[in-house]
Parts: sequence; structure tokens; C-alpha cells
Amino acid sequence: MSPGLKTEFFEQMSMDFCADLKNWTALLLATDDVPLVHSVSYGWQGNLSQVQCTPDKTTAIDADYAKLAARGITIIFASGDSGSGYAPPHPPAPPQCGMSPGTAGVLYDATPDHMFNLTVPVGKFPVASQCCSFASGEHYKAWDVTPLGPSSVRPGETTYQCSMYSTEPSSTKPATNASAGKTPAAPPPAPPGQAVPLYPSWPASSPWVTAVGATRPYNDKLGGEEAAVSAEDHFGSGGGFSTMFDVGDWQKDAVEHYFATVDPTTLPDTSAATYPRGGRATPDVAALGTGYVLTVRGKEMDGIGGTSASAPVFAAMIALVNDARMAAGQKALGFLNPFLYQNADVFTDVTKGSDKVGRGGSPLPWGFNCSAGWDPVTGLGVPVFPKLMAAALKAGERRA
Repeated sequence: MSPGLKTEFFEQMSMDFCADLKNWTALLLATDDVPLVHSVSYGWQGNLSQVQCTPDKTTAIDADYAKLAARGITIIFASGDSGSGYAPPHPPAPPQCGMSPGTAGVLYDATPDHMFNLTVPVGKFPVASQCCSFASGEHYKAWDVTPLGPSSVRPGETTYQCSMYSTEPSSTKPATNASAGKTPAAPPPAPPGQAVPLYPSWPASSPWVTAVGATRPYNDKLGGEEAAVSAEDHFGSGGGFSTMFDVGDWQKDAVEHYFATVDPTTLPDTSAATYPRGGRATPDVAALGTGYVLTVRGKEMDGIGGTSASAPVFAAMIALVNDARMAAGQKALGFLNPFLYQNADVFTDVTKGSDKVGRGGSPLPWGFNCSAGWDPVTGLGVPVFPKLMAAALKAGERRA
């Protein structure tokens, strides 16, 4: 994505979401020569207690993000694929997949909607159960898991590919050491008359990171106007207002403008859906989140997307900007958000679409619409790279 620039990949998979994040930030803080731009395509868009992320853990991790920002390191997170983040007020226990779910020895004969790699010690983790649990938590209807081979960087561990499907494929095919199956039924909706919280994704909602939402070509015309992703993309652009952090000083004016100008009839009914207007607002920006082609072991997979795709695209732009700034004797941009909101004119505003779309394309009863200026669907909009580059070079502080 950034031709000629060094790219490094970090992998953490302990099955403990907060532990993975803390291990990663600790590694960055303990290392002198680390990349200046980092993109993370994962987060949790819901009640953090569901993944055992207690307030003391999240506070420690966010403190690490602040330390990294002080060191001039840019942290970029995908804003999430669950739209406005609807969740029941008192979620029931998540559906149980069991220790040996699905059917062994088969894979679905279909292209997955989402997939990720899972590296675990040989024989130590029920991999099928973990893949099923991830698929259930993200509201997919089916999953399969297959070994890719021994880990090249972690001796004694095996890497598996967990694939997830918005609808259960109609056919399977034999596969050695694989498993496939349907996910358990999703938790029931909130009881009538009870308000539900709208959760933005964390850590994307940390004030020390930059959150990236997703767009699609409007009317499917590449190179023209863009809109927020929609149900046909099988995910929604995550965004909203944090209950953990106050709105950043650098975004106060943009958020106040949003509430002052948005049609109030389009906002969620607070008797049905709760969100703090004074909370850290996400996303900050957006980028194209559909239509990518991914090559895995020589096989092309069309139609890959999500904020997991738009976040690294934006990160690549920042890496190129940093390269140009440093060639001009300037410092890397570092913590981006003040710069972004001070230069809102380098973005193309996105005014079509909404985040009333959940994971898998399911409609959500509550959410936000795109509007003129910053909004909680696509943020400031889509960057125009030449304008972004020019603003960054003009704003640059020179290196000592």
C-alpha cells in the first residue's frame, strides 16, 4: 500500500483481547526502533465486559496509547463493522459453541465474508470452538476452520484460518483436520420499552488513536462520489460516542456543528437508544471499504472489505506523508487527530448513507445518518491525498 516503505506485521493471539493489546503496546514502548505508523484491524463494538476487558485493563492500555502518541507514533484503528453498535442493555450469556462444534473433516464450498488467522499451541486450544465463538460474537451464521501449517515465527504452534459466512453455504467439501458448522442463535433483542446503548468500537474510541470508517462508490461508480457502506456490503461503518472518554478538544467544534445542523428527527430516539453527546466521537475519517482483492496462498478472493480494509489504506497514506515530511527535514506527524480536524478541507465530505447496518448486513433500528461536515458514520470524510500531502508539508515542524 506504501510502495518502497518498510512494512512490519505484528501478531498476537492469546484468546484474551485485552492481554493481546497490552502485550502489543508494551512491545512498542520497550522497543527503540519501531514503525512510525501502525494500523489495527480489530476492536470490540459492544460491552467490554463480554471480553473480560475490565476498566483497569482498558485504562492501562489507553495510557500506553498516550505514551506512544508522545513519542510521535501514529496509531490507527478500524472503527468497526457493526454500524451504530446496537447491543441489548443487559446482554444474556453469549451462545455456547461447545468444545467440539460443527462437523469435522469438511469445509464450506464457498467464499467467506470474513476470515482471520489463529495461531495456537498444538493441542492446547479447541480451535473449532474458538472460531465458532468469534463468528457467533460477530453475528455470522456459519464458520469453518482449517490448518494452514506450522507457525513460521512461533515454534510448537500451528496457524489456522477461521472463515465466517453471513449465510450458511449450501454445500461442503472434504478437508483434512478441518471443521465447519452453523453458529448458535444470536442473543434476543432488548425487551420492549428498554433503551439500548449504542457502543462505538474500542480501542478505536480511545482519544489517542485515529478511527477510520468505511465508504463505497455511490451508485457503484468508481472514481466518483462516495457514500457510507450499506447492507449489500454486509457491514456498517462503525461510529458513535464513547461512554469511556470525553469528546477531544480537537473535535469539539466539529461535533457541536454536527448536533447544531443535523436534522434532529434523524437522531436515535433517546428513549430507545442511549449515547452520550459529550463522548469521544468516532470515526475521525473514512476510506473506501469495499471491492478489494486479497490473494491468499496464490488464490484471489474478490469482494474483501470492511473497516479492516479502509484503516490500513489510510495508514498507508500517512506513511507516505511521513516519508515526504522527513525527506524535507520535518518530523513525522505522530498523533494525527489535531492535525486532521484543523485541516478538514483536505477531505471530501460524505453526505449519503447511514450506520444503521450491523455486521452481516442486518438492519439496525437505531443509528446515525451521514450529513454535511463531520458525522458519526464517515467522520470528516475521505482524504484527497494530494491535499493531505500539501497540508502536512505546510504544517510541518522541523526536526531538531
